[in-house]
Amino acid sequence: MLLDVSSLSKSFGQTLAVSDVSFSVDRGEVIALIGASGSGKTTTLRMINRLIEPDSGQVSLDGKKASEVPAHHWRRRIGYVVQGAGLFPHFSIFENVGITPALQKRSPADIKETVISLLDMVGLPAQTYADRKPAQLSGGQQQRVNLARALAGHPSLVLMDEPFGALDAITKSDLIYDLLSLRERLGFAAVIVTHDLSEALRFADRIGVMEGGHLIQMGTIETLIRAPAASSVSDMLDAARRHSAEVEAAFSRAGPSG
Repeated sequence: MLLDVSSLSKSFGQTLAVSDVSFSVDRGEVIALIGASGSGKTTTLRMINRLIEPDSGQVSLDGKKASEVPAHHWRRRIGYVVQGAGLFPHFSIFENVGITPALQKRSPADIKETVISLLDMVGLPAQTYADRKPAQLSGGQQQRVNLARALAGHPSLVLMDEPFGALDAITKSDLIYDLLSLRERLGFAAVIVTHDLSEALRFADRIGVMEGGHLIQMGTIETLIRAPAASSVSDMLDAARRHSAEVEAAFSRAGPSG
């Protein structure tokens, strides 16, 4: 087990955002957290990365508890990708990707090798893109840079918050393909927040359904289809099935539900 999320809870004033959420992620595994706006999925992700501290519960990465590590050191162990890239506008692409390895005090030669290699992996050759600024790139290219930046610290875990949400369908499809290739090549685990079940089916080993701050069910798509833990899970699956060929195909593979 790489990541252990144990009984996380968080309230903002009188509003309960996340309630007693627990799950684990194995090395190399990809988990998708799916749910409507306000379901608690992004708050859960932000607690894993310690952008928000939980009111109760614990997160452990590779056997080390988050509470035992300074927050800024914890974040350097984890890659983080958000919707809209979040790149530093006045930094070059090379500088954006090289931030984390520089903070890790790696040598200039190592940083250069890492940045060039990752830019090539995400389809942005360094000789063409390294000196450009983010504003000179398309939205899809910026998100590729953000993915490269998230991987530059050699993390065993990458967190992604709606990473494809602002992209057109073709760019999204290409970026998902690149993500799958990078995962196969580098072997990192990931927790990805999305509201799109068909998107989750393309890259997730297991899917966690969140509602009202609770993790209703975590399992493979076949498990969710055959043995939904609540009517809300069935309703979500049925709604997605009507609009997605990928979800319909998953129903066909799963066979009759229990």
